[in-house]
Amino acid sequence: MKTNLSRIIMAAALISAATPALAATGVREDTSNYLAWGFLAICGLIVLFQIVPVISLAVKVFKGLNGTKDAEMEVAPSKYR
Repeated sequence: MKTNLSRIIMAAALISAATPALAATGVREDTSNYLAWGFLAICGLIVLFQIVPVISLAVKVFKGLNGTKDAEMEVAPSKYR
């Protein structure tokens, strides 16, 4: 009798553990598509706004390395030597 009761308890434990797997057979509808795309768009805007100053700084550095100047610089007079 004790062996049968042990087997019944073991079978009930196995069956109760397997029921969540059987419950997930339907197709899941995902309705967060707009939220996910909105989040990715905001992340893209943040990256874009951080890249714009880098590009402008890189252009100025390349202009400085090539020696091209926008305006001729005048030498300031030194009064105090």
